[in-house]
Amino acid sequence: SVIDLEAKSSRHGFFGDHGMAVSPFEVKRTAECSLEDQVEGIRQLPGTFPTVAEALPRFEELIYGYRDAAGVLAFPDGVTVRTLLQQATRETLSAKGLDVSGLTDDQMSDNQGWFLFPNFFMTIRAGEATTIMAVPHPSGDPNRCIWHVTAYMWLPEALRSQYRADPVEVSEPNSYPYFLALQQDYEQMPRQQQGLRNSGLGHISLVHEELSIARFHSVLDRYLAAQG
Repeated sequence: SVIDLEAKSSRHGFFGDHGMAVSPFEVKRTAECSLEDQVEGIRQLPGTFPTVAEALPRFEELIYGYRDAAGVLAFPDGVTVRTLLQQATRETLSAKGLDVSGLTDDQMSDNQGWFLFPNFFMTIRAGEATTIMAVPHPSGDPNRCIWHVTAYMWLPEALRSQYRADPVEVSEPNSYPYFLALQQDYEQMPRQQQGLRNSGLGHISLVHEELSIARFHSVLDRYLAAQG
């Protein structure tokens, strides 16, 4: 993909036992990607983050304004595909009635991931949020858990009832089509857990993007040590 989350640009913050991380949407290998490639990358984002779709019509209008008579796309200094996505998002949410005047441009495009120890995770960007709460499995098996996943989107009062959804219980693995980012995590977890239980595994190395994982285990170890 052209648009990606780059580990080297991710930022982390820790607040007591809790933490957050944000990885800005960046264009990989800018020198190798044409502006058209970058625009196409934005068009593909709804497959990962569904609510980006509502900002795309305004985004396309902004892009069109930078095309010449022949349709060639060119930006002046200070304008990028990222800044146009941010502008389109801000204008779209404002037109719906959501006051985003107190939010930064980065919050118009980037997802913040908040982790509240021990079991609550939330990704949030302007106008939307997804929460995941892991709870122990009724069987008592420490290697299993249940996810409670909730997706929120800001809507005008008149539209909220028609978008409100009833809870869905997923009893069979891979029987419910999550949006792409969450589906990838869901499919990866069983393989990851199998690997972590490999008897030949003595240690693992974490990259910069996984600072939050290291922080979680240090907090968990502290609690366990206090109880032991």
